[in-house]
Amino acid sequence: MKKTILLFSLLMLLAIVGCKKDDAATNPTDNPGSTSTTPTPTDFGGATPTNVMAVVRTSTTYVGVTIDVGTAVATFGTPPQDKGAVKVTSKGTDYNLTKQSNNAYIFTPDALSPQGISFNSGATEVTFSAANYTLGSNRVVVPGKITLTSPAMDASVPRGSNLTISWTTSNAGANNAVMVIDKNGKSIFKQNLGTATSTTINSTELQTLATGTGIVYALSYNYILTNNNEAVLIGETVAFNTVNLQ
Repeated sequence: MKKTILLFSLLMLLAIVGCKKDDAATNPTDNPGSTSTTPTPTDFGGATPTNVMAVVRTSTTYVGVTIDVGTAVATFGTPPQDKGAVKVTSKGTDYNLTKQSNNAYIFTPDALSPQGISFNSGATEVTFSAANYTLGSNRVVVPGKITLTSPAMDASVPRGSNLTISWTTSNAGANNAVMVIDKNGKSIFKQNLGTATSTTINSTELQTLATGTGIVYALSYNYILTNNNEAVLIGETVAFNTVNLQ
């Protein structure tokens, strides 16, 4: 139950991160470019931490040029508790997370910093801190850029056939994962793929998704459990392409 609540909390936080104006679309058809359902790992080798701090590096490629956008989320307990000022430090720069009305914390890009948290071209170590929560370990490595090579942007994906998802990374994390989500928000999430750079989703699974616009994600991540497994620090890099599920 804690793991389910944790996943829901993170997805809701990342929905906020994905919003740049008005209300976030929960349907990829409404906003195919939205990161409103950005996947975040939930399997931590049997541990069920309720204090979660994550930095997410989203790599988007346009005309062969990859741009990174850095965001961060944090939640302490279920329901979330106020832990005072929370920040992430990357490349010597502090990024303060903003506490929401439900006590969750987020950092999003703004007009002065449109790409958000800054990273090295490869892997980047980041540091977390919370004024009223002492971390036994406070560092995690965010992997380098990731590029989703297959399926291509706006590709047609027949649900009656197996789907192979492939990607490349620089300075990959300890684990990779993929997600496919349909226009209704139903998803297939495969995590703990190790360092594999491709995986196949069989047609039986794909046929559980609705036809129409969908999103395919590939992500590479590291995580550190600390405070007797009560807290987890996540460093994640993700890329996505919209597809047409047929």
